[in-house]
Amino acid sequence: MAAQELKTEQEIVNKFQQLLEERNALSTAAIERRSEVAEHELVVKTLEPLDASRKCFKLLGDILVERTVGEVLPTVNENKNNLLSLVRTYEQQLEAKQAEVLAFQDKYKIRVKARPVGLDVRLRCEVFCTSVHQGQSLRAPCPLVQGEGENQAAPKAQAPGSGKQGVLVSNS
Repeated sequence: MAAQELKTEQEIVNKFQQLLEERNALSTAAIERRSEVAEHELVVKTLEPLDASRKCFKLLGDILVERTVGEVLPTVNENKNNLLSLVRTYEQQLEAKQAEVLAFQDKYKIRVKARPVGLDVRLRCEVFCTSVHQGQSLRAPCPLVQGEGENQAAPKAQAPGSGKQGVLVSNS
């Protein structure tokens, strides 16, 4: 973050959202590269047991080129290793960005509330409460849900028939 202090709430929110977007972009890039590594590993696994003089084809852009396994395998291994190095770099950058996000949250005392996912959380909670109370229907709002957007995580499961209320898991 620049040495400039953020003065308004909107500036703080915008900067926080920017940091989250940067973190998500790094995460997405790392996931995509991991997927490419897995594809390269599959190709290597397929080509390794074959004779080095065996004919194979490699797609370069829009052109299909005829090569031998002996020519292609070292290139695929090298590309895989380069991708692994890139994944490690992305993961290091992601850790640094996560630390930056957490430091920003601490500095400006930002608390991220769990976003309601519609009726899903309330329904899971009501089903949980109904099972906890031995099948009795709940006419009042679920006692484990404390309002829209607050502590809406599903309670921890417990042993069947224990008759005790669940434990709320706070997302903040």
